[in-house]
Amino acid sequence: AAILDSDVSETGVRNPNMKVDTIHCVQTPWIRLLTEVYLSSNETAIMGEVLESTRLFEPLHSSEDQKFLLVEFAQIVEMFTERLSHLDVAKYSGNPELLDSVSDEFGDGLGYHYRAVEQIIAASVVLFA
Repeated sequence: AAILDSDVSETGVRNPNMKVDTIHCVQTPWIRLLTEVYLSSNETAIMGEVLESTRLFEPLHSSEDQKFLLVEFAQIVEMFTERLSHLDVAKYSGNPELLDSVSDEFGDGLGYHYRAVEQIIAASVVLFA
């Protein structure tokens, strides 16, 4: 829930004004924790719990208000690709730390988005290996 609902207030309402990079700053350590504790586990009971989670894969008929982990991962990567398309690749290639100072309409630190994508890739490798 921390990965999927980091933009939800205490009243259960999503905050549409929250910056994307702020959300990624919160999501990244949770994705890493999910990967290292649950997805990397060799315990069949733990992996069974992960695979039976109702919020991992999107069912055919789902509520529009509910987010699903793999859909969220895909949307994060897709948005990152879009944000990168507006940058001079030569300036940032090999220097991802420079992304921390990049601001756009989505947020004030593209580096947070980059680190979220790094963790998503690591999680995906473990999940689908």
